[in-house]
Amino acid sequence: MVHAQADATREGIEANPPVAVMSTVESGAPLAQVPSIVSQNEKRDIESPLDEKQDPALAYSESRTSGIHREDGQIAIVNDGSPFPVDPNLPVETSQLTWRAVIIGSLLGLIVGASNVYLGLKTGFTFGAGLFGAIFGFAIIKPLSHVLPEKLGGGYFGPKENAVVQTAATSAGSLTGLFVAAVPAMYHLGLMKTPREDIGRLFTLTIITAFYGLFFAIPLRKYYILKQRLVFPSPTATAFTIRSLHDTTTPAARIAAAKKIKILAVSFIGSLTFKTVSQYAPGILWDWHIFWWLYTWGWKGIISAESWGWVIELTPAFFGAGMLSGLNASWSFMLGSILAWAVIGPVLVKQGKAFGVPQDPDIPGWMAYTSMSSKDYINRPSPRYWLLWPGVFLMVCYSFAEIAFSAPIFWSAMKSGFRDARYKLREAQARRKGQEFNEPKPEGYESMEDPAPPHEQVPVWAWVTGLALSIVATLVVGHFQFHLDAGVVLGYY
Repeated sequence: MVHAQADATREGIEANPPVAVMSTVESGAPLAQVPSIVSQNEKRDIESPLDEKQDPALAYSESRTSGIHREDGQIAIVNDGSPFPVDPNLPVETSQLTWRAVIIGSLLGLIVGASNVYLGLKTGFTFGAGLFGAIFGFAIIKPLSHVLPEKLGGGYFGPKENAVVQTAATSAGSLTGLFVAAVPAMYHLGLMKTPREDIGRLFTLTIITAFYGLFFAIPLRKYYILKQRLVFPSPTATAFTIRSLHDTTTPAARIAAAKKIKILAVSFIGSLTFKTVSQYAPGILWDWHIFWWLYTWGWKGIISAESWGWVIELTPAFFGAGMLSGLNASWSFMLGSILAWAVIGPVLVKQGKAFGVPQDPDIPGWMAYTSMSSKDYINRPSPRYWLLWPGVFLMVCYSFAEIAFSAPIFWSAMKSGFRDARYKLREAQARRKGQEFNEPKPEGYESMEDPAPPHEQVPVWAWVTGLALSIVATLVVGHFQFHLDAGVVLGYY
């Protein structure tokens, strides 16, 4: 029996607004309760006595969720925004931040980071390593925890430690975002020489950007996660996955956990094998130049399609990217490619506004239209260079339009933050004067209360000090390694 939970873990994975999830219940299994749906602003602890016939795991799994019992044997689970309750059937995790969790998580993040550099340079976007780290971290550490002594990485491995694994994987995997856009741009602008010569600068640049983001994100958590309860699908999916992996109180739960690991492992090994083997069989397993084949068979005019880059690449990374992106993004990519390289590009060349470079003098009509290299970008731009500007313009317009439509949200956030700050200031003044403070709390103020106990929260002095030190380090690195004025660096912040 699989109990899908509708909360998020407190150990590094935050909650989201109510999201309906279906949880299949075995036929005839007693239900701890059949509560009504809890709204976003209405949070209730649901208690139910546990009689002798009830399954403790079932009563536990529904102790902090709400749902509707259906005649088809299912329960509609709704997230009420609370963290997962502590499973009474699991051992107490005395040590969550362990060396095995950090090392395994970092190595898994390294794999995702390397693939993200390739995928980012090819498509322009990357994917997080949280889900990958949680599943593979469980698959690696869980068996070792049973066979190795505690000093060598053995001992109990629970959901809280797994949250550390996925956190380390996410942190390591996200560091490569710098090398997808910023670093290649600096090389194109001539600001850096070669990777071998610039290895020191690349290291320090990565370090200062990583630590700044780490400390800057801490104060944002309280507002965006605890108060606004914004939807973050990937962390929520990771929380559910970790919960289901460690919820092995029933045979069905253990089978479900093993199935998740098997699917991801088979996909990973299959993609790795296919990509490796395809390098030795181009034209068979990888690059399908269909229009070139037609040209060699006698259709000479079709060489223009080959010139515009219309080939088929069987790349597992792109299949996965399409699955994760969804239909909207995938359709946008496909339609944008057709519009750019089958309509606008050929029209530009036909009208003499863009130009190609002959590939081979012995093959008439075989041109290179996708090059960004040109001796005269103004008078003889390539189609790719010409299409760069409307593409950037569309992205900028979309970004500003989204900001404009989100203006009411930003304004509401600013007013809410001002009201909360004013309330805290007046409360502190009254407390300092020894007066009773009876002013009503601002709307939504209660939702700012952190469910984590004080000893698990990051103190203000810690993230403020870290943020200040990271800014100072950025100023030093920018001045001595990149010859940037301090004012330019501060303007970046």
